[in-house]
Amino acid sequence: MIEDHTREQLEDVVIEKAKVFFARYTRHEPAPDWGTSQEFREYIAAFRQLAAYYRTHPDVVIGVEVLKEYMFFLTAFTEMRMEHRDEDLWYNEREGIENALHQLQGCMFELLKYAVRNVYKPQPPYISSAALFSTN
Repeated sequence: MIEDHTREQLEDVVIEKAKVFFARYTRHEPAPDWGTSQEFREYIAAFRQLAAYYRTHPDVVIGVEVLKEYMFFLTAFTEMRMEHRDEDLWYNEREGIENALHQLQGCMFELLKYAVRNVYKPQPPYISSAALFSTN
C-alpha cells in the first residue's frame, strides 16, 4: 500500500524496475514482446504507484533519478519510433512503441499533475503547540 511507503522508497522501486527492464530489453537487441513484457508492466505499475503517492500526500519533491529514468525511457522510445518510421514495421511493433510511449507520458503527467497541485493546494495554517495549550 502507498501509505506504507515513503516517496524515496517508491522512487527506488521505479528506478529498480527500470534497471530490470533495460537489463533484459536493450535498444540494440529489441525483443518482440518488450512492450507487453512483465518487466515493462512492473515498471509502469511502479510509476503509477509513485503518481498515486503524490495524489495522497502533500509532497512536491520529485527525485532526480526518477526524472533521469523517465527521460532515458522517453528518449529510447522516441528514437525507436523515429528509427522505424519509414521501415515496414509490423503494425503490432509500431503500436507497441506508441503504446509504451503513451503509458510512460501518462504516468509522468499524473505525477506532475498531483505534485503541482500540492504546490498550490492551500495548506492548513501552522499552529504552534504553545498556542494550542495557551490559557489566554
